[in-house]
Amino acid sequence: MPKWQAGESGNPHGRPSLAARWKLEIDGRRSPLVGYNRAFLGFEVPAGRSRVVLRYLPDGFVGGAAISGVTLAGCLLTPLVRRRRPARLPSSAPPERRAP
Repeated sequence: MPKWQAGESGNPHGRPSLAARWKLEIDGRRSPLVGYNRAFLGFEVPAGRSRVVLRYLPDGFVGGAAISGVTLAGCLLTPLVRRRRPARLPSSAPPERRAP
């Protein structure tokens, strides 16, 4: 994990776009990101040694992954459920005719 050593508070910046869904933690606490030079990410780091974690996690990723997992489970379980049900065999006898 990256660590940051600063003699005083600093404002490091990086190349990722601010438009992306980045999450920042400094010493295990969520911290805000700020725009830097209109195109990049920036954040405040306190003086001293800090553990900085920057993660990319789009807002819809977790929900989309859950929906995909449920869909995959349904696709895998459907053939098993169909095998357990007794098959309906079509009747081989001709249909009965009623007398007029």
